[in-house]
Amino acid sequence: TSGGGGALIEGSVAVAQTAGPPPAPGTSPAQQVPGTGILLLDGVTVSGNTTPGEGGGMRIVTAINATIVDSHFDANTAATAGGVALQSVVAAFDDTSIDDNVTTNLGGGLRLSGNSMVTMTDGTVRGNTAVGFGGGFYAQGTAALTMDGTTVDGNEAQGPGGGAAFFENTNLTIADATFSNNESVTNSG
Repeated sequence: TSGGGGALIEGSVAVAQTAGPPPAPGTSPAQQVPGTGILLLDGVTVSGNTTPGEGGGMRIVTAINATIVDSHFDANTAATAGGVALQSVVAAFDDTSIDDNVTTNLGGGLRLSGNSMVTMTDGTVRGNTAVGFGGGFYAQGTAALTMDGTTVDGNEAQGPGGGAAFFENTNLTIADATFSNNESVTNSG
């Protein structure tokens, strides 16, 4: 498994601002935990991380129930999902920023895949960049995204979806959200 410049979370874990030694040479800079479980992040900042894989700030995969409150995933870089990559998880983001992240592929700020079910309330997805699709968000598969009070602003993609790109069977529910100043350089914004 590759990715998770800041952290790779796979199952049974409850995390609240932890720090540890740097990874051993030749290993991923990510934390890998097998199984299923719960992830709680409250007041956490994940910033300035890089990975050649998915999830510059964090990658969460396989049967995790995540609650992320008053946290920041800012200025991270990855090949896919500059800020956060979610694959087959249930996640709730509350008052959280996913800002100024960069990807050379899909999902500058956030990428949802598999059967992920994600709720975003009162947060921002701002200033993210994707060389591919979905400057702010990229979603595919049977993923579902519900947004309430979220601002999606100033994101850019070279391909479709400056603010967001949704493919396949993705479900989207938007209430009281703002999409502004997003740009797709070669396609619809």
